[in-house]
Amino acid sequence: MYAPIELKLKKSYGEETYGFSISTTENLVHFVRGIIENGIASRNGIKEGDCILAINKATIHMRLKNQEATSLIKQNPKQVHLLILKKAQYELESLEALRAKLLKLEEELNKSRNVEQSLAADKQKLEQENEVLRQKVSDLQASQKEYDFMKVEISQLIEDQELVEAENHKFIQFQLLTDLQIEEALSSTKDQDIDKSELLQQNNKLKVLHNIRKEQIAKLRSVLKSNKISPDTALQNLKNKYETKQKIQDETLEKLRRELKQFKLNAETSSSQSTSYTARCEELQAQVESLEHSLKTAEEERETLNSLLRTTIQQNEELTERLKVLEQGNERRPSRITMPPQKV
Repeated sequence: MYAPIELKLKKSYGEETYGFSISTTENLVHFVRGIIENGIASRNGIKEGDCILAINKATIHMRLKNQEATSLIKQNPKQVHLLILKKAQYELESLEALRAKLLKLEEELNKSRNVEQSLAADKQKLEQENEVLRQKVSDLQASQKEYDFMKVEISQLIEDQELVEAENHKFIQFQLLTDLQIEEALSSTKDQDIDKSELLQQNNKLKVLHNIRKEQIAKLRSVLKSNKISPDTALQNLKNKYETKQKIQDETLEKLRRELKQFKLNAETSSSQSTSYTARCEELQAQVESLEHSLKTAEEERETLNSLLRTTIQQNEELTERLKVLEQGNERRPSRITMPPQKV
């Protein structure tokens, strides 16, 4: 019958670390407890977590590696009573901790990817705003062309105004000339005794013509005044509108440049963080694979040692049974002694 005793693992003496369970026959359980409880272990420098091999209940081999323990078992196959085999639990715990760290880093990597996606969306939005801004710039360029066209029209109106003023000057000269002709005609009529009715008729015609000319001059002056005011006002309004749009465009461009610079910095930071997270994940993955490999190797060694232990225990049981058979044979041997025959 076998009685397992579970003990915790500790690192000691820089050797390879093992957790262990003690598997032994029932008559050796007290011997094991005596090693741990009665101070034999502490006097011999044995601590929890050390690999121990007991031979003949007296020889104690401490802090053994699996290879050393296997060698001792092969040397003393019939005298081995105690062997510590089980794989360390702390390595499994560290493996779980590394997996948890790996999951955490994967979550952080996913977060950084989400940040990159948001930055990409912001960049796309910024490009759309830039496209809108380009459209506004094209509109402003069209307004500039319209402004240049208005300037040409205004210059033409100024030329027309100069022509009207020249015509007005000519009309004034013509009016003066007409007055002189009237005076000359009046003076000539006095000298030549021309008929007064004809002179009055000519005078009336000239007055009518003079009034017509005055009306035309007044109309031309009003048209000239309105033409002069309208281009100036339109030019000033167009200039103010152009300056306002140019100011808004400059402010928007400056704002978009700052946002683009900030987005680039955020993208670079996110890229560096993603690179570091990826490198860390690969490192932890390599550690996990190494620990899994060492775990697999330790399991194989444990199975080997367990098979050796079972063989040793089986041999021990066979020897015990043979001893019992021999003892029973020795007990039966005296009863088979025959008494000598009595003399008659």
